[in-house]
Amino acid sequence: MDGYTYHNIFATKGIEYLVVIAFLLIIVPFWIVVKRRRSIVTQLNETLGILSTIFLSIPQGYYYARNHMWAFLERSGMARVGIDDFLVNVVGQAEIRQFAAEKDFIRKGELMAEIVNGDKKLQLIAPISGRISKRNELEGRGVENVSSDPYSSGWFYEIKPSKWKAETSLTFLPKRPVNGLAMK
Repeated sequence: MDGYTYHNIFATKGIEYLVVIAFLLIIVPFWIVVKRRRSIVTQLNETLGILSTIFLSIPQGYYYARNHMWAFLERSGMARVGIDDFLVNVVGQAEIRQFAAEKDFIRKGELMAEIVNGDKKLQLIAPISGRISKRNELEGRGVENVSSDPYSSGWFYEIKPSKWKAETSLTFLPKRPVNGLAMK
């Protein structure tokens, strides 16, 4: 067997080099995919952040309920109630139906109004309890009338709150004392 030479791959550490090369051939494409996904997620988060600051109005001093309703306590002791800017932008072209009338007493969690878009209905739940003193006549109008300024002219009801502090305070306070101090 002339011309044939045998190299012991284990003696020359060739197997270690092959393992390193195989590892790099696997990890480099994987790393590229991970970096792309991270950049896509970063771009998406930046875009959503820009969209929320450009298109959404979120004023301070308002109580925001989980169902996209807000309440604002005025100096007179009356609270105005309406839907937040996010919900206004999401529902688009829809009609408003108000159920509660002036001088009605409404409890937190009760149905106040409805937004209707074709055969779809979105129920608006009261964020606070109290007696309704004024009703902004939005019946039959579209949400686009509210969308121009949902926090000033787009309010639904003016309510004399019965339990403002209890209903708008945090509900997840610790039961045990924190650092030896009792929460009241």
